Amino acid sequence: MPRGSLVEYLNDEVQGLIQYTTISNPLTLGGYGNPRSGYTVFSVDHGLSKAFLVLSISCKSVPRNILWKVMLNGVTLVREFKPQLLEEWEEGVYAVQVFDVSQLMSEAGHYTLSIKCESSEAVTVEAVTLFGITPLENAKSEVVFRAGQVGLRPSERVDIDVPMSNRDGIGKTLITLSMPSRKAVVDVMINGRQVETVDGVIGVEEVSIKNVHLGSKNSVTLLHRGTSLTYYPRDVRIHNLLMYKVLVEGPKVDVVDASLGNDKVSMKLRNTGDVVAKNIVIACLTAGEILFRDVINVLKPGEEVVREYAVSARQRPVIVRVIYTGLLDQEVITVKLMEEPQ
Repeated sequence: MPRGSLVEYLNDEVQGLIQYTTISNPLTLGGYGNPRSGYTVFSVDHGLSKAFLVLSISCKSVPRNILWKVMLNGVTLVREFKPQLLEEWEEGVYAVQVFDVSQLMSEAGHYTLSIKCESSEAVTVEAVTLFGITPLENAKSEVVFRAGQVGLRPSERVDIDVPMSNRDGIGKTLITLSMPSRKAVVDVMINGRQVETVDGVIGVEEVSIKNVHLGSKNSVTLLHRGTSLTYYPRDVRIHNLLMYKVLVEGPKVDVVDASLGNDKVSMKLRNTGDVVAKNIVIACLTAGEILFRDVINVLKPGEEVVREYAVSARQRPVIVRVIYTGLLDQEVITVKLMEEPQ
C-alpha cells in the first residue's frame, strides 16, 4: 500500500501561462564534512502573478533544534525547520516545505534561493521546484497543483483522482519523481491509458506528458513494477503533480492548401484558433538549402492569408515549414511538396 500523501496547493482557473521548473541537483547541508549553506538560482523571463517554491527534503531522522533559514533574494521565508508534510519511514525521513512567493516574484529577473543549515546530522534538499503563472490576457487554464511525498515499493501502485470542471480541454501533466535505482521501472497512466515508462534513471526525474485530453473526472496512476532485482531504498517517491487544461485554444495555424507548380510555391494559411497568431515563419528548403524565408506578422482568428514564392525549376522537391508559438509550446508544421504532373 502506498505511503504518504500529496497536498493540494492550487485548484483554480488562472489567466496566463504555466511555468514549472525543477532543479534536481541535491544539496546536502549540515552534518560532518558538509557545507552549512548553499544556494540555487532561478531565472524568470516574465513576472509571476502566482508562484510557489517547493523544497523536497530527506534526512536520516527528524531534525530537532537546528538552524534552518531559507531566503529568496535576501528575504527570509522561514527561520526554523517546520515542513508542511513530514513522513517517517524505516529508511529515513522525507519532508516538504512549500512557500507562496507570489509577492516576491512579480518581476522578471534572477532569483537566488539561499538555505542555511546548522545541524549535527546531514539534511539533503533533493529538489527545488518553482511553479508559477505568467500573466497573459488571452490565455486561460484550469490548474491543479499538489506537492508532498508518496512512496511506492515494487508492485505497488497509486491512483490519484484529479477532478476538474465539466469543460473538456487539451492540457499537460507534469510529475516529479525520485527514482531509487536505474533498475526501477515506473509505468505512468492517465485516465486509464499508459502514456510513459520511466526507467534507467536514478535520482529526481521530471515526467512531462503533453496533449492530454482532460475532462471533469481525471486520474493519474503510477505503478512501480515488481522485480526480482535488489536495490535500496526500495521506494519510488512522488514529489509533485501538476495537471492543467487549456480553456482558451490559443493560436492554431492550419495549412489549408499548399502546392508546387509553374516555378512557384503557393501557400494558404488559416488561424482556426481563438487568439491572434504572431510572427509566423514560413521557411522553404531543398537538399539542406534554404530557398526562402518569410514572416507573417499577424494572423487574426478566422483570418486566411495566401502567399506565393518563386523557386527555380531545378529545385525539386521542396520542404516547407510553418513555425509559430502556441499557448503551450512552439508549433512546427512540415509539408513536402512535389510538382504536380502537367
